[in-house]
Amino acid sequence: AQRDRPADRPSSLPACALSTPERAECRTATALATDRAAGADVLSARVTLAAAGVTVLAATADTSGDTGDYSATPLKPSGTWSAGGSSGGFNYSYPIAVPPVPGGLSPQVGLTYSSQSVDGEQVATNNQPSTFGDGWSYAPGAVTRSYRTCAEDPNATTASKTSDACWVGQILRVSFAGGSGDLLQDASVPTGWRIAGDPLARVERLTGAGNGADNGEHWKITTADGVQYFFGLGTLPGGAVTRSAWTQRVYAAHSGEPCYNATFALSFCGNLAWTWNLDYVVDPHHNAMAYYYQPETNHYGPNRSTTGVPYIRGGLLEHIDYGLRDPDLTATAAPARVWFTAKQRCVESEAACAEGNIATTPAKWPDTPYDLNCNAGASCPMHSVSFWSRMRTTGIRTEVSNGAGYTTVDSYALVQGFPDPGDGSTPALWLDSIQHTGGSGASAVTLPATTFSGTKLANRADSPIDDALAMVHLRVQTIVTETGETIGVNYRTECTAPVTIAPEANTSLCYPVYWTKVGRADPVRDWFHKYVVAEIDDQDPTGGGGVVTTTYDYLDGGAWHFDDNELVKAKYRSYGQWRGYGRVITRTGAGLDARTRSESRYFRGMDNDPLPNGARRPASVTLSADVAVPGAATSVTDAAELTGLVRETVSYDGDGPVVSAAVSDYWVGPVLASRSRDG
Repeated sequence: AQRDRPADRPSSLPACALSTPERAECRTATALATDRAAGADVLSARVTLAAAGVTVLAATADTSGDTGDYSATPLKPSGTWSAGGSSGGFNYSYPIAVPPVPGGLSPQVGLTYSSQSVDGEQVATNNQPSTFGDGWSYAPGAVTRSYRTCAEDPNATTASKTSDACWVGQILRVSFAGGSGDLLQDASVPTGWRIAGDPLARVERLTGAGNGADNGEHWKITTADGVQYFFGLGTLPGGAVTRSAWTQRVYAAHSGEPCYNATFALSFCGNLAWTWNLDYVVDPHHNAMAYYYQPETNHYGPNRSTTGVPYIRGGLLEHIDYGLRDPDLTATAAPARVWFTAKQRCVESEAACAEGNIATTPAKWPDTPYDLNCNAGASCPMHSVSFWSRMRTTGIRTEVSNGAGYTTVDSYALVQGFPDPGDGSTPALWLDSIQHTGGSGASAVTLPATTFSGTKLANRADSPIDDALAMVHLRVQTIVTETGETIGVNYRTECTAPVTIAPEANTSLCYPVYWTKVGRADPVRDWFHKYVVAEIDDQDPTGGGGVVTTTYDYLDGGAWHFDDNELVKAKYRSYGQWRGYGRVITRTGAGLDARTRSESRYFRGMDNDPLPNGARRPASVTLSADVAVPGAATSVTDAAELTGLVRETVSYDGDGPVVSAAVSDYWVGPVLASRSRDG
């Protein structure tokens, strides 16, 4: 195991592990309290030797540690940037052009970078970057269901306190082009389900699909415009297989839960889905498109055994077919396609990165936890599932049918690397550039690459005496587009260790996280940085203009809401949900020219936030005193339903008088469905 990977766990085993390892009681490992100097390769643990006989010790792979948790389950010039706002994050979007088709139904494809997603990488999250690179994403959509480790069940018996996944209820979330939010059970609607925040979408939980999941469980969501989205359908009309439902073994510790058996070893569902990927879309005119996936399979030893059982640890989007007609998808070849090409998560020579080499030279796959891999038929000492990929996306290609095959329209080459973070931790996949080529063959035109350079920023509020890694991650600092435009990003934070702020009173740019160190019984509270954009410098040399500078002033302190994640024990929840700033001033200008100035006020949803003493936090949003807007209430409740929305925007003549002002009023309806998050 690499020195900082969440896989280094010294453990003690019963003496019979040497003579009869096939017996379950002889394979029960007890984690030892472990210390390791930051950046060092030596683990130390205090051991009490057996008074007689032998003491058996082992270094075993584990899914979690002090740099992340792989058991956590697991976005003109070509791009456009945005920053500031209430959250203060930096975002960059690189669109992928797709050929039009008759009927008009086509996928929206593009790569999106978010600095905030990198801020969220801490010890309790799965920190392997996406297959595109750290901070980058593209996913058509999915329904996900969360489980918890059986050992975290406060009502579990001793026999069921294992590292397996256990049922914890219908904890579901959806994200797709039609919207996103929690899926809530609601007996008042015919289908029994709703999307939180969308009263018009029809949500159906269905069975009988040929998708590899128990009972063929899958989802169908019909939006208000009549478009139908299928998640995890698996087998499309005509028989094509999408491999879109990703499953795992899940145990039932209590009567009434799926697949329950009074004998815990038999009390499990073999293939419950943790992700149903979007795989089929049909509009009201029967235009259709289909998404196909490439899952990755792993094995683990359930219920403390070493006999491996398979599960899907992750995967990639392989290709999209569109321009189809429902239901006869096989009548003709798909009129248009988008392909996503992938290679091993290794950036050396083709020979060095050959698939079979990962077992002998895993260091060439720096951010792949291959010590958590177990092949079919092998003995599996890993007793919990882990979620990760050994692949990276290296290209995107759009095609149209020419009757005899397909003609390439556009292609995009992605170049990645593994820059050294400099703190002794494992390098993470980084997207260096995207290069667009139009056409193919002799007529192809290749544009200059859009490049991305990063700055190293510590995620942990690090101290020289805390004996833990700083968890340095890169954020995009400089972008040079294919036209030569240069975008420079400057970030700031304000926390230094040791942090002594009371979490409920925290308004600074850091947040608390509870996590359990390897071999320790109780969690500790650690602090992590939040970075916001202070300034962006944008220069387009082709126009001969100067640098356009945009600065952001964040006022009145940041807001951290109590984290109501139902998978975390209530006593370990803290104030870690970033709700941003209530007031942000933006100034933009070039050289000595007068700068524009605007001030925006935001809802942050902080009213009724629970406090440690059992009280609830009152919060409101107040209008600017610089201008009066007829008919607008001076102060309104900072309602949770309005989080992130703009209440007021005031534009000024530089630092002079008000030029204009706009106030937005919102209607908050009654609660239609809810889900308890007591935990």
